[in-house]
Amino acid sequence: FPTQGWQARKWLIDYHAEFPSVKRTNGDFKTQLIRNGYVSNPFGRRYYLRSSEAYKCLNYECQGTSADLMKRAMVDICVWLRENGFKSRLLMTVHDELVIEMPRSEQKVVVPAVIALMEEHGMFRIPIEVDAEVVTRRWSEKVSPEDVGIDWEACRRSSKLLHTVKKTKWSSRGIPA
Repeated sequence: FPTQGWQARKWLIDYHAEFPSVKRTNGDFKTQLIRNGYVSNPFGRRYYLRSSEAYKCLNYECQGTSADLMKRAMVDICVWLRENGFKSRLLMTVHDELVIEMPRSEQKVVVPAVIALMEEHGMFRIPIEVDAEVVTRRWSEKVSPEDVGIDWEACRRSSKLLHTVKKTKWSSRGIPA
């Protein structure tokens, strides 16, 4: 971006006028950092920074909260699969995706349950939507769950499914209790 100093200042002023909560949130993080020497995410994970690094707080909050959500979802999914006797298993994560190997016979139950487990976090006012794709042969041939006969929108709304999905109890230190 080749810009002049005045252009950058104007861009920042316009940005903060459009999104005042970003500036307010950054100020709150800076206050918390100066007071405590760290900022913490909703799960209690602390990020220790020097006060001169306050600009990093919002990124740490977003990235760290996202990572903790994924870790909790992985534990919840593994526990649910084991407790319900499924052959499906969590293989790996790829950035913000979970790769789950499952027999075709389990897809219609496991895919909607995984989505429900990941969406029903109960921590934030803003809903977190989860998408799913199914691979039957090759990774390059991903299809939507509907293409293999999974009506996961209906399953997501089904209270029967959500009652079968047990959530892991978490301690205040962020580990399964």
